[in-house]
Amino acid sequence: MSLKFYLGASGSGKSSKLEEDIIARSIAEPDRQFILVVPDQFTMQTQKEVVLRHPRHGIMNIDVQSFGRLSHRIADETGRSDRLILDDTGKNLVLRKVAAAIRDDLPTIGSSLGCTGYIHEVKSVISEFEQYGIGPDDIDKLIDFTEGKPFLKGKLKDIKRVFEEMEKFCGGRYITKEEKYDLLAEGIRKSEKLKGSIIAFDGFTGFTPVQNRVITEMLKTCSEVWMSIIMPPEELESYRSADADHRLFSLSMKTMHSMEQLCADAGCDRLPDEEIFGDPVKRYTGKRALSTLEAGIFREEKICYENDPSDEIKLFVAQDPKAELKEVFLRIKEMTLTGGYAYRDIAVATGDMERYIPYVEEMSAKYGIPVFTDYSRKLDMNPFAEYIRSILECVVMDFSYETVMHFLKTGLTGIEASDADRMENYLIAAGVRGARNWKQAFTRVPDYLRNMDSFVDDGEEMKPSVKAMLELNAIREKIWDMISPIYEVRKGTTADKITETLYDVIESHGISGKLGEFAKRFKASGDVVRSKEYEQIFKKICELLEQIHSLLEGEEMELDEYLEILQAGIDEITIGVLPLDVDRVLIGDMERTRFKPIKVLFLMGINDGVVPKSNSSGGLISDLDREFLVKSGFALAPTPRQQMFIQRLYLYHVMTRPSELLVLSYSRMDSAGKSVRPSYLLSHIKRLFPKIKEADSADRSLLDEIPDGSADRLMIARMLSTYAARVIDDEEKKLLFTLLSEEKRRGEAAYVHLVERAFIQYASHPLSDKAVSLLFGNKLKISISRLQAFAECPYKHYLLYGMKLAERETGSFESVDKGSVFHWILEQFGRMLEDEGNDWGSVTDEMADRMLDKLMADAAGEFGAAFLYQDKRTAYQVERMRRILKRSILSMAFQASRGLFIPKGYEVIFNRELKVPDGHNILLRGKIDRLEVFDDGKNCYVKVMDYKSGKKEFSFKDLYYGTQMQLPLYLDEAVRMIKKQDPDKNVVPAALFYFLLKDPFFEEKDSGDKDTALKKKMRPNGRFSDEAQVLHALDTDPGKESLAVKMEINKGGECSARSGVMSRYEMDSMLEFAGKKMDETGCEILKGEIPVRPFEKACEYCPFKDACPMDKRIKGFGALKAELSDKQARELICNKKKEGADE
Repeated sequence: MSLKFYLGASGSGKSSKLEEDIIARSIAEPDRQFILVVPDQFTMQTQKEVVLRHPRHGIMNIDVQSFGRLSHRIADETGRSDRLILDDTGKNLVLRKVAAAIRDDLPTIGSSLGCTGYIHEVKSVISEFEQYGIGPDDIDKLIDFTEGKPFLKGKLKDIKRVFEEMEKFCGGRYITKEEKYDLLAEGIRKSEKLKGSIIAFDGFTGFTPVQNRVITEMLKTCSEVWMSIIMPPEELESYRSADADHRLFSLSMKTMHSMEQLCADAGCDRLPDEEIFGDPVKRYTGKRALSTLEAGIFREEKICYENDPSDEIKLFVAQDPKAELKEVFLRIKEMTLTGGYAYRDIAVATGDMERYIPYVEEMSAKYGIPVFTDYSRKLDMNPFAEYIRSILECVVMDFSYETVMHFLKTGLTGIEASDADRMENYLIAAGVRGARNWKQAFTRVPDYLRNMDSFVDDGEEMKPSVKAMLELNAIREKIWDMISPIYEVRKGTTADKITETLYDVIESHGISGKLGEFAKRFKASGDVVRSKEYEQIFKKICELLEQIHSLLEGEEMELDEYLEILQAGIDEITIGVLPLDVDRVLIGDMERTRFKPIKVLFLMGINDGVVPKSNSSGGLISDLDREFLVKSGFALAPTPRQQMFIQRLYLYHVMTRPSELLVLSYSRMDSAGKSVRPSYLLSHIKRLFPKIKEADSADRSLLDEIPDGSADRLMIARMLSTYAARVIDDEEKKLLFTLLSEEKRRGEAAYVHLVERAFIQYASHPLSDKAVSLLFGNKLKISISRLQAFAECPYKHYLLYGMKLAERETGSFESVDKGSVFHWILEQFGRMLEDEGNDWGSVTDEMADRMLDKLMADAAGEFGAAFLYQDKRTAYQVERMRRILKRSILSMAFQASRGLFIPKGYEVIFNRELKVPDGHNILLRGKIDRLEVFDDGKNCYVKVMDYKSGKKEFSFKDLYYGTQMQLPLYLDEAVRMIKKQDPDKNVVPAALFYFLLKDPFFEEKDSGDKDTALKKKMRPNGRFSDEAQVLHALDTDPGKESLAVKMEINKGGECSARSGVMSRYEMDSMLEFAGKKMDETGCEILKGEIPVRPFEKACEYCPFKDACPMDKRIKGFGALKAELSDKQARELICNKKKEGADE
């Protein structure tokens, strides 16, 4: 019964000495039991080291254990408790149950218990109390100590109450993980095997109070207890003689003090310590720079290495974490190729694995470096976890589109991916949601399915749309059959019943077998880590379901609450994979990962908050609370200040692991592009090594990126691009030609493809006559919108009207063609006025409201949009549409009352043949929103108006380039129609306008009163004739500025330059130009012209970007820029109509 320490600096060989002594004693005393206790994650590696070190390579009387494994071993000998062990998930469930029952009795934390993550925080505090041996009675003492801290006192009182209720619930049935140490301590007292044994502890930086209880029993039971402590013997006295809290080895000193106190209390002897001295330490014999790092980092004594340390310590900076990891992999590749290192000689450590994990797999594959990532994976995005979550969400969220598709895309439903895609298109287009719609057959046929019928002959036995609906309903039935059992237990049931139903669903769908198949596929592809994950996941989740069933049996629960509990449990599950004993680079966390003897270590992320890690905010017990409770005499988890010093010990330990080379790195920005500061560790390193050189990964040339002399085709393509841009240096040019020669030798086709792609130049090639005929037909029916679409971009026209591409149809408010709704209501409003014998000038506010109420209701049925009223958001948008319509109607009524034009027709349809080459026929079909005339007995003046729900201004420039032919063509056709109806009448084109459907606001900058300002904003914009009769007919009393049209009268009684007036000659010229432009555009369509030639900003809102080859980096691509101003275009169109038309 004695205690002995093995003291030494990191790398001094204390662990080796301890293992050698165990082996020597085990050989000399074969009947004595030797147990080496190490942290959980170190057991396998330590066991391997002991076996290799043993001269017989066998350890019959030596056992390598962790605390957890030792407790099982002792329980097997002395008898197991029949109480079940609660893990973190089980504890969460118990706390949730007991806290809900006493919520009203918890004045401080009760109101927050329902908040996401709050139960987890309560659990963390209770677990901490148990870990540090603080029971409910001890909490009373803490409460007394916090007399002057009412909020902290209230929290502790509530925590004590929850703690007591949890203990009552567990009773004799359950035991927590922390309480296992008490059982272990009790078992050690009873154990016969441990009597007279020697127990050694290695790899621990300290122990908690409950672990100390176990060690106390070991001291009383075992013959000897040995411990390795990171403490340079030469510094031991300085730590004993002064307050050492802030010093590097303060945690080691505290551990020694507590062990010596336990030894004294147990009445045990103190054996002489094994002190392993070294200057330098054993690991760094002949390594002066690394030896200086070990002896000087975080020490009070200032030492300095005057030489360049780059042979043993290197430093580099990268732009971001991805670039940093890339540089690490490139250096590893160089070392293994030219430095004589094996992959297993190299390790990578960091303080934040989450920062680099997303890029590890990509870099490993790219550079051919085998790695093992020591990282406990959460179950986020695992197919089985998502399957369970989504099947419950389907019912909780009433079969919303998002939840159903989430379920289908887990890959475990048995629904083919193509069928899932078809169902997704239908759900979006038809706006299907709600269990009521899923129970019965889908009947709504969206437009995209109806359009399929136009591609087949009338003689087909079954229309494609009908066939598609039958297939979709078959898929619907499969989905409903899978989810319906969960739907049946959505209300008025218990947690255990829901769990049983869910388990039955999982079993009936054969999920275990499907996960097994996934595991086999990953294993076959060499992805052992993911294979192991899929092998474990089914068991892990089934254990969670068993806990929920056991702990919440008989508790009534709604499905949404059950889902929340299940999600909390899934969040607690992690999947760990043991490292493979093969030649791989180990990548791990600097605190968690056990790095075996290595030659090279890369320590990444030397940034503030990463290395060392940032301290937590304290959780339910804040950082300030912890600092206050330190004085209470009770041991708790380290305060932020204490944790900062402990972090330095971890840093010291990890930086002294490599025996030959340490490479440090940091980044300038994080993955989100935000600037980040380097860690304070960097300043310590530069103080120790003032001549250390800081490399920049951005300085690495393309040549340096191919350390093995070979390059992938992406690399060659990049080099070709720099060559084509004439920015390549001679060295890289020589390398490029060498690589191209090698690529040509490997395969001519690949070589040609690479070179062609590097020097590619875009050139448009028209469609053949046959292709034009097949795509468009010989008798082409087009609209003005289609002609304008061609002018905006011929390739967009080809995709839209030739290939029949279309945006996905969506059954939502946003998908409704609001413009069509506006047009339909305004047309019907005009007709209702005529039917009632009223005109536009007589419309009143009450009349507008009455008629709009009816028309809005009729529109919902007309456009199949009754679902627009399904929620508050869409209801608001519908109400906004109504407000815009009312504002527009009243504005048009006011404008009509000021003028003499009267409506001639609404939504007036016309057909017109274009002048195109023989053998072809193009019929233009159009619809004029509003046609008005004014007949003075001598002339008939014509005005057309087009409604627009967005911003639109008439532009001569756009007309010249063909993107705005609509109004001139409408006016020209209206004149023709009226002339045809009355050949003797002199028909005069008078005006063309866009009327913008909007609901403008009165702003402070607006002059005049509010009503006048709004009337000005609602005036139509366009062009009108300067003839006196026309001006009078537009506004009989304009004054200085008309409120009916944009017309200002100057002092001379004429329209100002800001008015939209045109001469009769200009008006005729404009109509003639529009007609010729229309014919020209039609001819280009028939010629098969499909160049990628967007007009100005046509690409910005183009829905076909993913299908378009446009790439501005390639020569030949580019937008068509308007070289003319609006004024220049007007002059070409109106003053020189022949030249303008010819152009």
